[in-house]
Amino acid sequence: MNNTNGELVIRRPNPQDARDVYQLIRDSQTLDLNSAYAYLVLCDYFRETCVIAEGGSQVVGFLSAFRSPLCSDTLFVWQIAVAGSHRKQGIGKRMLTYLLSETAAPPITYLEATISRSNVASTRLFTRIAAAYDVPIEIICGYQAEMFPPEIHHEEEPLYRIGPFTPQR
Repeated sequence: MNNTNGELVIRRPNPQDARDVYQLIRDSQTLDLNSAYAYLVLCDYFRETCVIAEGGSQVVGFLSAFRSPLCSDTLFVWQIAVAGSHRKQGIGKRMLTYLLSETAAPPITYLEATISRSNVASTRLFTRIAAAYDVPIEIICGYQAEMFPPEIHHEEEPLYRIGPFTPQR
């Protein structure tokens, strides 16, 4: 199901989107760039928990997520990217709201994401989602800096856990 608002289309990805998603993440210069193959797999095998924002014929946003293998009602949000030309327009929130409302059963009870302390935009997004749905947000130990390879100098990423969401959403 497509959700249109003006010229922006929020939809599920397909494998043909993977190249554009890779370029979007690469061009963001703020997210960890995964292999082109990883984005192909996300757009194919994980399409039910990923979202594309398309402006005209261009991919201007991508949200990757997957259900936790430990708890199927928990959705882990891996990456959210919005093209520089389309930032500060609420596209990240629209993609996340679409995902919450359009994801098949079982219903999503919790959202989780690890967010580095310097990522103010993602912190604001998840805080706003919790407020919009009037659900608690808990910030706990996630991935410590020493868990990452030393040559990349990655900062720690606390785990944000939002919910429980009610089935009515």
